[in-house]
Amino acid sequence: MSDLLLQIVIDKLASPLLEKLNDLCSLKENTGKLRQSLPLVLAFLEDAEKRQETEKAIEVWLLELKNVTYESEDLLDELTAEIMLCENHSRISDKVRNLLPFEPSRHLFDLAKELRNKLKELRKIVKRGFSLNFKEGAVFKWSETLGRRTETGSFVKESDIYGREDDRKKIMELLLPTGKAKTLEDVSVIPIVGIGGLGKTTLARLVYNDEKVIQCFDLKIWVYVSQDFDVRKLIIAIINSITRRNCEFSEIDLLQSQLQESLCGRRFLLVLDDVWNEDKKEWDKLGDILKSGVKGSKIIVTTRSTEVASIMGTTNSTYHLKGLLEDDCWALFKKQVFGYGEEEKYPNLLAIGKKIIKKCGGVALAATTLGSQLRSKREEKDWLLVQESEFWNLKQCQSDILPALRLSYIHLPLHLKRCFAFCSLFPKNYEFKKEKLIYIWMAEGLIQPLEGNRPLEDIADEYFNDLLCSSFFQEVEKCEDGNITSYKMHDLIHDLARSIGGNEFVILEDGLDPSNLARTRHSSVVGNFDSFPLDLIKVKHLRTLLCYLGGNSEELPSFLPASFIFLRVFDLSGCGIKNLPESISVLMCLRYLDLSNTPIQTLPHTICNLYNLQTLNLSGCSNLEELPLGMGSLTSLRHLIITGCEGLTRMPAGIG
Repeated sequence: MSDLLLQIVIDKLASPLLEKLNDLCSLKENTGKLRQSLPLVLAFLEDAEKRQETEKAIEVWLLELKNVTYESEDLLDELTAEIMLCENHSRISDKVRNLLPFEPSRHLFDLAKELRNKLKELRKIVKRGFSLNFKEGAVFKWSETLGRRTETGSFVKESDIYGREDDRKKIMELLLPTGKAKTLEDVSVIPIVGIGGLGKTTLARLVYNDEKVIQCFDLKIWVYVSQDFDVRKLIIAIINSITRRNCEFSEIDLLQSQLQESLCGRRFLLVLDDVWNEDKKEWDKLGDILKSGVKGSKIIVTTRSTEVASIMGTTNSTYHLKGLLEDDCWALFKKQVFGYGEEEKYPNLLAIGKKIIKKCGGVALAATTLGSQLRSKREEKDWLLVQESEFWNLKQCQSDILPALRLSYIHLPLHLKRCFAFCSLFPKNYEFKKEKLIYIWMAEGLIQPLEGNRPLEDIADEYFNDLLCSSFFQEVEKCEDGNITSYKMHDLIHDLARSIGGNEFVILEDGLDPSNLARTRHSSVVGNFDSFPLDLIKVKHLRTLLCYLGGNSEELPSFLPASFIFLRVFDLSGCGIKNLPESISVLMCLRYLDLSNTPIQTLPHTICNLYNLQTLNLSGCSNLEELPLGMGSLTSLRHLIITGCEGLTRMPAGIG
């Protein structure tokens, strides 16, 4: 996220208000030089992010850059909030009117001095980065990031496959002449969509080798596509498969002609495995040639993206593959672990194994990987270790499952990577609303404004839908009108998010000792207020606090919120509090405050000092009787959510 943080700092350094403070507070030298050098740093950050995997010096430099950039932004936000406070309380004097439209406070000068020192520190780190020989705008290569992926083929050993017979029958219904597939002129496309490791390729193999398919089609062609959707290479691969020899041509015109001739008058089944291309123009270049096959020809596409499916097939033909049933996962796991009849010797391991299988979430690759890890292990302690560990902490999963899932993450553009990493704060199986997540992303500064004054909410909605299309989110619940009301992440996608979030995004759960919190900037806490992790109080620059807390506490603990003055997001939804302390006003950087579904009765008047607040969620606060009269001064407020606040009888002036 270093690139985003730097861009935010660049924008804030260029703000007109800070320009006014430059001379008054001696900031000009540092801000000017940083505004020149930071855009240059942005140009080579991609190379730095890639090389940190193998070069310790770069890893350390990036960490220092991120920490100081975080702290610089904190100070810039605190300074901005202090300016707004001064403006609100100022008695303007002739002495300062020519420099500032308000009377600066002593604290403002103290903040400016602290900012000056922090920007000087940032300049030194940036300068050191120029000596690390980064490549500007380094080209991203998949193979360098994860190594070459194993090319797939059509061979399948059916005795090793569990739980996909119903799926095979449904795909066969779409394939055969009496099926339900929608046609694209003479050729129909059937996309199979699901997360990595679910079994899309396996299902395609089962169908491809079905005896009825062999009888129905004149040609069967299998092509592994992966991330490089090169039309020329794909045409050559298809021709090679048809002719069983290497194609002699390289010119695109000759290749197109030979492919047309090879398909003309023949009904074919083409499997395009592991497709990532979301450019319809590229698909049309290939799809138009494939129409040379006779009516009834079929193309099966396996992909992780519903966007890929939509440009290659139709909504009606897309097959969304679900996870294996638990019994099928268990059968697959046992086959990997035990020899024939051996399982009966270890009844104690079977009980643990069934708990392990629940972690797989129906993903065949996960069951296979965990089974392989335990194949030679017969000690109960080894099985318990796997049961009690998260996927990203298991060595075998770091080399098998997570890399398969991480491909989807690496394929994302940077702005979506940041938004997905934030979701690592949600507890497992947590169901969330799109609107809430969008408002939180906005509060965190994760939404990049576009030209044309397009509302941030609309841009964020597009971000959300892109992650949904890429199978990072799952639809959970629908209203009667068909609209989706809640979403969640698959357990393994959640594990992926946790592995990416690292120590920067941390979930602290009741009864578990917190890990190293020195780098933590975003945290969620699961449990109750009585067991709130006191180690978190030491994290002075925390930006996010999501509280999933129960218990009987009617008030916030005394250390909240004063311990976290740099919070941008504070979620207390459903926490049972009846009162919010007046000290809430210390959260000058706060942009999102969620008090929904609490028995809170009144809000302190000091909430009106939260000048950066964008969203105040009070939905379901049925005991709330009134809002502070000064809420009209919250000039940044975009969303005041009061659905279900039956006790409110009127709104303050300036709100409504």
